[in-house]
Amino acid sequence: MTLLLESAPSESPAPTANELAPPIEPTRHECSVKPISPRGLADRDIRDSVRMLFHYQNTPSRITTDRRQNQRHPYPYPIELTPMDGDVPLTEQTFAVLGKHLSEYGLDFYCDQPLPYRRVIAWFEPQKGRRIGLLLDLSWCRFNKFGWYENGGRFLQVVRTAA
Repeated sequence: MTLLLESAPSESPAPTANELAPPIEPTRHECSVKPISPRGLADRDIRDSVRMLFHYQNTPSRITTDRRQNQRHPYPYPIELTPMDGDVPLTEQTFAVLGKHLSEYGLDFYCDQPLPYRRVIAWFEPQKGRRIGLLLDLSWCRFNKFGWYENGGRFLQVVRTAA
């Protein structure tokens, strides 16, 4: 692969998420989101699921240091998001975003448009045929200088898929 660097600013628009991330066909999956379990149990389920993602994705051990008290790991992989309407997943509206960082408590990612949803299910596929769903409460969004929207939030619970 050859990369060309220009010294003068380019007049072309910034690439969209669909141009940089490999295309993903939304996967239809049945799932259920039950009332949120007690915080301690939900936290343990979330941490175990995220640790499994780190293990299967061979996420680099380099950790981003910043003001946060928990460790964030680079996560430059596609993630599917399924919007929620109350406790009902809107599976027909599932779309792909590009991950940025992942921690045991939350996620931030890039999207090519602002998101009108407060809660989504973030679907990860750490290995072929195995999916992990985590209910994500989106708490922030900002537009960056490259034309992308950076979004992030906190995991609330693990979403169990129907067998």
